[in-house]
Amino acid sequence: MPHLICYSAKANSNLAFLRLFVNLGGGVDVVSGGELYRAVKGGADPKKIVFSGVGKREDEIEYALKTGILMSTWSLPRSFRGSMRWQAELAKKRRSPSASTLILIQDTPLYLNRVEAE
Repeated sequence: MPHLICYSAKANSNLAFLRLFVNLGGGVDVVSGGELYRAVKGGADPKKIVFSGVGKREDEIEYALKTGILMSTWSLPRSFRGSMRWQAELAKKRRSPSASTLILIQDTPLYLNRVEAE
């Protein structure tokens, strides 16, 4: 079964350590544009980088797509769901032959916690 072990850059983004890990065949899990930059600078193959977490800015998402990372998980706040421009840009990128990043969209519904009065 194909697999990829990714090290969390959040735990230690030291370039020498990242280089050592990727030279052993591992990938890198990043949660910000800065960590993505350090992973690439540390020699990580973009196809072995996973961009997870919530709260990504548009410039970080754009950078990740241009870098050609393996996968990104996006959490969509209500403001993104209502943005037709963002949806159009996403659709355009996904139709592009060079857009080979796997995108997982996480949409967590809002649950209200009700306490019944006794």
